[in-house]
Amino acid sequence: MGRVHAESNSRQKPRRKDLRKHLRPKIIREWARIHGSSRLNEQIVQGYEGWPLYLHERLAFDFPGAELDKNAWDYDMVLNPTEEELQITREFAERVLELGLAEDLENAFSKIKLRAYDVDEEYPAMGGTEIITREVHCIVFNDYRPGGSSNAFSSKTIRLDLLRS
Repeated sequence: MGRVHAESNSRQKPRRKDLRKHLRPKIIREWARIHGSSRLNEQIVQGYEGWPLYLHERLAFDFPGAELDKNAWDYDMVLNPTEEELQITREFAERVLELGLAEDLENAFSKIKLRAYDVDEEYPAMGGTEIITREVHCIVFNDYRPGGSSNAFSSKTIRLDLLRS
């Protein structure tokens, strides 16, 4: 019985890979036809899958202003968010739910964290430049799938910076 189970598991992995191989281009083509740029559509016409460009265009469509950031989950936690940050986070969670990336609002919030990171900015100063470090708060979502809940895509971590004064 152990052998049969092992053989059936080894057969399932290629099937999942095959499913991804066939499903992903179809999802990309369908989305690009309606929402994609002329460049993405031309890539598809010329036989390219269009994956890298699709990923960036889809992310911009799903979460305007967000960026891929595989390290964002490790940023410092925001311990005392403002009312505005809480509201923006709620709206973000509702968008996650709307896109089918979470079962309910509680599940969406479990995949979203408010984080903070430092940015060095250069400002002109007498005799050169001055570097000022400022803290940026951001929403981090660690289960973005650029095709909704489809297993055709692996999950990505994305970051949406919030405006800070």
